[in-house]
Amino acid sequence: MTSQEIEALRRENRALKDKLARIERLGNLHLGYRLGLTVMESRFFSLLMRLDFVPRELAYDKLYSDREELVQDTALDAHIVNMRRKLGGKHIEITTVYGEGWYIEAGVRSKVLSRWGNVDGIVDAGRVIRGE
Repeated sequence: MTSQEIEALRRENRALKDKLARIERLGNLHLGYRLGLTVMESRFFSLLMRLDFVPRELAYDKLYSDREELVQDTALDAHIVNMRRKLGGKHIEITTVYGEGWYIEAGVRSKVLSRWGNVDGIVDAGRVIRGE
């Protein structure tokens, strides 16, 4: 193998590692999609599934930091209202700690993953592609 071929493989390897890191950062979007959530709702659901508690500031930072325009404080609240409506029939409850943040009970998170599965699709650039 020539040095040029080796360098090409290294570049390809770095690109694949970067893509994998993006997918891992986005987390459980595919699961959110399967539960009927929008992309933004799925991003928030991913945080709820990965963390014991999601502080309000962290949620805004993770969900809206890529936006150039200002986002109203009520934007996330509207997503949560919609998520509760969509997830209520599936017995997934989002609990609010007023003024602080949100969480989903650990037992419920375990049941969600055992019932609905984990990330099994490919997520890239805010788009969900079915992993079927």
